Amino acid sequence: MDVTNQHVDNVIQNYIERYLAGNAAARSVRDALVALGVGLRPVLDHLSIRTLDVQERALEFEALGFTYDSNLGVMERDSWWAKVYRRAGFPPIYIDQAFTDARGTGCPIPQWVARFTDGTLHHIAINVDNLELAVEQFSALGLKFSDGIMGEPGAPFRQIYAEPEIVDGEPFTTLEIIERRWGYTGFLSPTAPAGGE
Repeated sequence: MDVTNQHVDNVIQNYIERYLAGNAAARSVRDALVALGVGLRPVLDHLSIRTLDVQERALEFEALGFTYDSNLGVMERDSWWAKVYRRAGFPPIYIDQAFTDARGTGCPIPQWVARFTDGTLHHIAINVDNLELAVEQFSALGLKFSDGIMGEPGAPFRQIYAEPEIVDGEPFTTLEIIERRWGYTGFLSPTAPAGGE
């Protein structure tokens, strides 16, 4: 079955609109980019979904023509793992879950999915040219960041997360700002948080 780009675009845009409705930091960045005439789409790096079963959750995107990035492989951290699915012309879909054995103990992903479902985005990541400048400019828009920049200056991949949106006292969505260089296709800084991307 050939899924048209327009249909895939509509599905992805629906996810993004629902995410934006619940994340003030991302709305602020989107509004500033729209005011500049750029918009959010050109700077989208990837969309992230938390789930209890990566293989099952990936089926929706595989039906839309996304394929598992076998060159990148399975990414593992202390208590969770992830796979990336790609379709040319669309932001990659990053799907992560806790390990189902003892390694997954303490991972926040299962509790997050139980509270918010895996039918929404956990975060979107936007790609910027200079992470320090972006943090400075986005801070002027009122964004607050939860931790410092992960990754050394000049590294092929660096990242920082905005403070998460809080729903009923629980962290919900967040906004990731990244600096990606030289064709690097990975998604994890060596100093990424252990709790999940």
